[in-house]
Amino acid sequence: QSDTEKSAEFRDFFTPTRVKVSKLGQTCLAHLARGITGFAASTVARKKKELEKRLGALLASATGCDLARELPAKIGRARDQLLTFCDFPGEVDPTNNTSERKLRPCVIQRKVTNGYRAMWAAKAEADLRTTVDTARLKGANPFAIVLATVRTILYLAAFQASRRAPEFIHFREYLQAAEKSVKAAIIATARKLVVTLNAMLASGTDYRPAAVV
Repeated sequence: QSDTEKSAEFRDFFTPTRVKVSKLGQTCLAHLARGITGFAASTVARKKKELEKRLGALLASATGCDLARELPAKIGRARDQLLTFCDFPGEVDPTNNTSERKLRPCVIQRKVTNGYRAMWAAKAEADLRTTVDTARLKGANPFAIVLATVRTILYLAAFQASRRAPEFIHFREYLQAAEKSVKAAIIATARKLVVTLNAMLASGTDYRPAAVV
């Protein structure tokens, strides 16, 4: 860190933190953006229109400064994504602080364990964390959501297996011949599929279709 960075005070809008201790201070812009959520929806909509007009005029202004030309260009490319949080108050944050906090446990785990050795394991955890965090945001039970997702995947996998793999086709036809419903036959096929997958993992072998008599 530079001497300037070490001596600078970073403050939010909490009153006690606004007391100056050093001459150099920086107010957190993220806290400034969060304060917008306290306004009424009509006020936010009106302020958004005013800001968009000013932003349009600013981006259209000519300048001879290279830096001043680069910054409006970046803002112009992301203009339709700058004020999305105004249209969805309380649902979309103006900053990515929430996302950064959600990613922190994953980053810590990666540093402690030195990451995954298999890509499928990393993708599986990413999918699991995404499902759990989405469930929490919607106020749902994460375990129930994960369980429902796994059940859906197994059901679809069993449905496809009962149409393509001779072993599972025969098993499903046998159950339906015994007057089992289509749904019950597919659920039973899903259980048989799980047993087959467990056997494959235990033996470390690929799928070998059983002989159908």
